Amino acid sequence: DTMTALRLPGTFMCATKDIRVALNCLGGIKVLLPLFAQFDLPVCKPDGALDYTVDDTLCVKVLELVFSMLKASPQNNLLMQSTGFTLLAYVLERISPKYLSIAALRTIITLSDTLWWNESWQYSVYEHVLFNFRLWMYTPFSVQKILVGYLYEFSTTHAIRFRRMISVQ
Repeated sequence: DTMTALRLPGTFMCATKDIRVALNCLGGIKVLLPLFAQFDLPVCKPDGALDYTVDDTLCVKVLELVFSMLKASPQNNLLMQSTGFTLLAYVLERISPKYLSIAALRTIITLSDTLWWNESWQYSVYEHVLFNFRLWMYTPFSVQKILVGYLYEFSTTHAIRFRRMISVQ
């Protein structure tokens, strides 16, 4: 037996979708990139005052959303295969270094480790984001120290992978 529900008059059917599905309908990861341009803009408070406070979690959340969409659709795959991480590094270079916090760095490191299923993408994150010292040169010393420590640890524990990533082809 199948159960059937009856709708009362004035009741509308609705379906909820995962945010990644909705964003893919709008253009995929490309629609998230303009969010980075909004980071440095002030927030208008209810009293009309402008708030220039840096939200430490904003960059982390947007990065998590970008990385969570990588497996979601063929159009995202096409973008990431061509210029995706280069483009991500470009928009990260354009935001204030205040957003590239220790939490953002650790998020990038953690999320790059989740790309084990696509080695070329993982290499691209290292090459264009983690090894991009123009991106990190104005961040606080504490962030730079953790980055260099991580890169040192990575280069000693994964020497062959490290040589493949940074060697001249």
